[in-house]
Amino acid sequence: MPSEFRLRLTVAYEGTRYQGWQSQNKPLQPGPPTVQNEIEKVIFRMMGAYTPVHGAGRTDSGVHAQGQVCHVTLPARCRAFPWLRAMNRQLPPDIRIFAVEEVPLHFHARKHAQHKTYAYTLWCGGEGPLPHLHHLCWGVPVLDEQAMLCAASYLTGTHDFAFVQNMGSHVITTVRTLMAVTPVHGQLHGMHCPPEWPVCTWQFTGTGFLKQMVRNLMGLLVWVGKGKLPPHCVPELMRTGQRNALPSPAAPAKGLCLMQVAYPAELPTL
Repeated sequence: MPSEFRLRLTVAYEGTRYQGWQSQNKPLQPGPPTVQNEIEKVIFRMMGAYTPVHGAGRTDSGVHAQGQVCHVTLPARCRAFPWLRAMNRQLPPDIRIFAVEEVPLHFHARKHAQHKTYAYTLWCGGEGPLPHLHHLCWGVPVLDEQAMLCAASYLTGTHDFAFVQNMGSHVITTVRTLMAVTPVHGQLHGMHCPPEWPVCTWQFTGTGFLKQMVRNLMGLLVWVGKGKLPPHCVPELMRTGQRNALPSPAAPAKGLCLMQVAYPAELPTL
């Protein structure tokens, strides 16, 4: 039998007090708090040795998740350990693991991901978000949704998205496939809200995302919804390939949530 096994963890977290998902310092050393660090610290206390955790993707500082996925490789002698319960008892209350599954040793949370869905929640109009929701959504005026949908139609498909990529991450190519951009009314990161709440969650599903791509796209769509930019300008902006050509600011991190990472039924060999 193999001397080790691999677990896939599905993780939810409120990202408000974290500097994103990914560790920014040497393993288990003091530094800015990240979600990856918190999970690795718990595994270290349980195992007595550093064990790296590999995420499906990075989320920026202040971004939330309901369906982040990561994997960890552990000694076979620990297979029967109650990992879900034991880890959640030690994690801070703003991080929760809600699924643990043994997967083949060649499973890789990032490399095997087929597509991801992000949700961005807007509080449209009124006096702004309720106090206990301000860290989960972006307060904006009432927007022209039809204009936003028209702009979104130019974004779906396979394109070079360099014009919405922030600096700070090296990638081989800035071409990505955005499968769908759709608004869902009455939901906040997938949770149904009272009908009087003016919330709308925009869902972005794609095969991959560049650094702050969703936040820049949401900022662009809100700019269009405010009437500050006509929808038909989107292809022209896309052709520039330059982030500084984008007139709109990035949407704040607090409204963004990684909802789901999808995987194939059968894992290909990497």
